[in-house]
Amino acid sequence: MTNIVEVRDISKKYMIFQHKRMLTKNFLGDFLKRKYMTINALKDISFSVEKGEILGIIGKNSSGKSTLLKILSQITSPTEGSVTVKGKVVSLLDLGTGFHYELTGQENIYLNALLLGFTKKEIDEKIKDIIYFSELERFMDLPLKTYSSGMLLRLGFSVAAHASFDVLLIDEVITVGDEFFQKKCLDKIISFKESKKTVILVSHGLSKVCDLCDRVILLENGRISKVGKPQDIVDIYRKVDSESQPKYEISNKDTSFTFDNGKILIRYKNIDITADSGFNIFLQLKDSAYDSSLAYWDLEKLSDKHLVAKGQIYSLGMTQTWRIKMIDEDKINIKIEISTDKPLEIEDASTQIMLNSQYTRWFTESEEGSFPPILKKHKRWYTLLGWNLQRKFIGVDSNGLIPSLVFEQDDNKDLAYVQIFNSDFSHNYRLLQFKKYKQKFITSDSDYKFYFSGSIKIKI
Repeated sequence: MTNIVEVRDISKKYMIFQHKRMLTKNFLGDFLKRKYMTINALKDISFSVEKGEILGIIGKNSSGKSTLLKILSQITSPTEGSVTVKGKVVSLLDLGTGFHYELTGQENIYLNALLLGFTKKEIDEKIKDIIYFSELERFMDLPLKTYSSGMLLRLGFSVAAHASFDVLLIDEVITVGDEFFQKKCLDKIISFKESKKTVILVSHGLSKVCDLCDRVILLENGRISKVGKPQDIVDIYRKVDSESQPKYEISNKDTSFTFDNGKILIRYKNIDITADSGFNIFLQLKDSAYDSSLAYWDLEKLSDKHLVAKGQIYSLGMTQTWRIKMIDEDKINIKIEISTDKPLEIEDASTQIMLNSQYTRWFTESEEGSFPPILKKHKRWYTLLGWNLQRKFIGVDSNGLIPSLVFEQDDNKDLAYVQIFNSDFSHNYRLLQFKKYKQKFITSDSDYKFYFSGSIKIKI
């Protein structure tokens, strides 16, 4: 096979100057005396990509993934080494790039497409296909400032997907937007491979990386740690990441509540009550999505029945403080605070718990229902209870197969809305959510203190 991308011994260094107040009369002298530190974003990176290959790049935040894509797309240059790309490169690195928010959706298609190298004739020929793929026909005459982040994703990906390219670079955007459009994006990327197009993608969506990629590179601290088959590298990453993060357990004789890297996992007599990410926080920003497992956690307090953990999401300047306390033998109280060191707008925020699929029935204080079985033919999630009423608690039971569980809020004055989902077959769990309905959380210099206060109780 022919290599279409060759990366040889590249490194990228940034000089970060220390801030110092400068007096006007001594400006030149102070400027020349400034101290700086060198940050090695990438160090001695070498790899090649074959034509028609889909290469994934994974790693923790600040491991150098986005810097590497920016070098491949020629947004920035390496400090050392060389990069050779044969053919035309199209980058989908930032959903807002190439858009003007005062222009309409259709006008932005022309603007963005021209920046991606389309000719006017090519845009005229493809614009109907772009609009059809985006499913935004009704909104094409509205200004982009009225679009949601999901609509912006649809438009950006739709334009890029119809560009003429040899190499497509994607940074995280396949994990943003609604589930059905994500599936559409994944199918489109697979079609690129069938057309012998080359794709290099960065994503924290590890399951999607396994589904799409032929090979995966694991970056650690700016260096290539491992290269290999997707599932092998993802398993290594999960193991290393899990081992590097704190796990703390509060338990009685039969029930354990384990805090593990921004999530709470529950077990009863060696039975997993929770599934996958257990209890966690999900945050949707304008162009990215985060859950609490992406933070870096430190323990502040630990006793037999009480722990306090603090997590940092450095890219957001966000701190989460979780206070978890066992208040009787099968119940924990959870209080979560959020603060940021810069203004931050969060478009969607939910507190959620993922549960064992053996649960067969759900109930609230005012209604109840059954979970349908999850079958192999189920390729999408099902909403069983939508955002129509505020509720104090959600409960589930399994007709005695495993203990019942109740997920409850403390604050009667500011109840959140509840939603209940049945997952698709590949996920195979039940999902319960609390969230503030259609509310945008905007923090300022002062902390946004309250996020969630409530409890999880296992009922034997």
